[in-house]
Amino acid sequence: MKSLIGLGTAFLLAMSGAVMAQGHGNDGHQGQDHGGGGRQCQGQTEPGKSRVGEEVKDFTFTDNSGKSIRLGSLRRTEESKGSIAVLTFWCTTCMSCRQMEKDFAKKAKEYKEKGVLFFMVASNSTESVESVNRFLERNELSFPVLMDANSELAWYFGATLTTTTAVIDMKGRLRYYGGFGKAEDAIRDLLADKDVAVPESRGSG
Repeated sequence: MKSLIGLGTAFLLAMSGAVMAQGHGNDGHQGQDHGGGGRQCQGQTEPGKSRVGEEVKDFTFTDNSGKSIRLGSLRRTEESKGSIAVLTFWCTTCMSCRQMEKDFAKKAKEYKEKGVLFFMVASNSTESVESVNRFLERNELSFPVLMDANSELAWYFGATLTTTTAVIDMKGRLRYYGGFGKAEDAIRDLLADKDVAVPESRGSG
């Protein structure tokens, strides 16, 4: 899979220096590399670990509003039925993100009442909370963004392209990993208490 470029901007987290480049996924988006004049998304990395079906590590992050989000707090307990978490890797300089942001925001609102929480993840050490909030305000977007400046989540999941999406069930297990376009099918399966028919997909966007 190529790194997303131009119409499909994404980040390639290189093991040597964690440079996020852009390229092309299997969902039809393509464009040009940030390295030639566009901005790069950069962060620190460690090898991806998580696999579909496994319990996800209990990360805690701060979102763009300053709120602390602990993934483990979304899991089912005796007191709570828990929430499904949808994490989509995202960047303000990613052109493929521009093509799905409004749909993401719409789905986040639609599924919130059904116990599904949507989060964008900004795995970009060069991007501040202020720049993220300015971007959201300018584009009239209102989804929460987890600030992952050290790329901990990106490398835990092995994410190499923006708009790559992880769906975590109410028990804290990774149940879907791949392009954003296929994530809703996984969400519907989980809400219907079914096995996820397509737990992985290639591509991004």
